[in-house]
Amino acid sequence: MVDTTVASTLKFRHNNKMQMMEKVRMLAIGKTAFAKKIFEYGYKLAGSVVLGSIYALKGKPAQSWPVIKFRVDALKGLLGNASD
Repeated sequence: MVDTTVASTLKFRHNNKMQMMEKVRMLAIGKTAFAKKIFEYGYKLAGSVVLGSIYALKGKPAQSWPVIKFRVDALKGLLGNASD
């Protein structure tokens, strides 16, 4: 069985690498495309906050944080300031 801390660290690193590749691809296309991608990630983050709030109101706060944290980590990876 894999330690959950190790598994979550590996998952974060994988997501971070994918977001960095996305950043490079968007910057190669142009700054406008990169700005649109940041807006898209912000929009998805807002939706995740709404979904997390619904989970919290239903009495399932343990389900709300992972949804929000994933989007925050994805946005950090895209912006290039993610840390382990």
